[in-house]
Amino acid sequence: MGIMQAAYEFFRAGSGFSLIVAGLSFLLTPLTHPVFRHFGRLFLCVGCLFTLSDLDPTLRLPEDAANLLIVLLIYVLSQSLFEVALFVFGGERHVGWARRVWVVGALWSGVLWAVQLVDYLFDSGLHVNLEEGRAVGFFHNLGSGAVYLWPMVILVASLTMARWNLLDLPGRDKAVRPLIVGLAMILGCHSLIVLAMAVNSLALYQLGSTLLELFVLGWYFFVVRRPEAFVQMRQAVETQSSKRMGVSPSEGEIIGSRLQLLESEKIYRDPRMSLAFLAKRIQLPGYQLSRYFNQVLQCRFSEWLNRLRVEDVCRELARRPKARILDLAQEAGYSSKAVFNEQFRRILGVSPSHYRRQLLQGTDRVSGLSRCPDGDLGRKTSGFRNPDDSKC
Repeated sequence: MGIMQAAYEFFRAGSGFSLIVAGLSFLLTPLTHPVFRHFGRLFLCVGCLFTLSDLDPTLRLPEDAANLLIVLLIYVLSQSLFEVALFVFGGERHVGWARRVWVVGALWSGVLWAVQLVDYLFDSGLHVNLEEGRAVGFFHNLGSGAVYLWPMVILVASLTMARWNLLDLPGRDKAVRPLIVGLAMILGCHSLIVLAMAVNSLALYQLGSTLLELFVLGWYFFVVRRPEAFVQMRQAVETQSSKRMGVSPSEGEIIGSRLQLLESEKIYRDPRMSLAFLAKRIQLPGYQLSRYFNQVLQCRFSEWLNRLRVEDVCRELARRPKARILDLAQEAGYSSKAVFNEQFRRILGVSPSHYRRQLLQGTDRVSGLSRCPDGDLGRKTSGFRNPDDSKC
């Protein structure tokens, strides 16, 4: 065995054991933030992988059992990496997405392990495996290489499923520089390992593995030295996202004027109405229109839409007091009587039939209706606003 090969294996064993201890220290120590639990699993899995790789020539686990263990370790490692990235970028954009990633990852890992069993059914020929240093079947070799793709895929997935993305990284902010370097190193090291296995280059494989060992060890020391760093990264990304996604006064005026034009055309009566539908009509990205509702109108799109429709029903009741309320609700865009009654009562504080009785009796003391965002869209007012009055 050459000196370089001996040094490589010695460093791999040492870094593997060190990372196992580091991971256990994170998992067994009561820490203040859940993100450190994900780091603990990440370090533990990486350490186990390096240690198993070093002990493989002497330990010699059954081939399929060893492959299953490696697949499981990389699966847990990948999910931990996913959770860390998801935390920094503001959490999942929609509830349930993270759980789906766990399921897809489990299915992918199971398929990668099962595909190696195909070698027992067909004679696919023998190929030298860089990790094991021995000849294995084609599908065993394919599975052991493809398993490294999942950490890269899941890292990209976390950036697409999170509330914020790479565009929200403030490049000049010192707080996020370690994050940018970390993302580049993870993708670079894994790309190098996958490339080495694709071209069957032992030198490239050992280089990629060594760089990954150094990076993960450095990451551990960074987290221990600056445990608040990832919270600061999240805050910096959130601040940049607010700046990028915010609505300027001039943009607010343009969006407001377009909405008023569509209101006058009674677009809210369209049963297809949704945030995406409205954004397309006023030629804006959906996220920007959502920001306008949240920041300028201080309400959700659904609240804005229901107020317009309820207001439309009130106007029609004032003009046609004998008309069927359900017909007026359907004209306003409601397809469900129950939803209409619920929203009418929530906004006005009375049922539609009670509202009409008060209107017929000339009562001027009913719950108020206003599209003006006052921070409490369900608030009742003492006076009734004329439905024909469009002023706030």
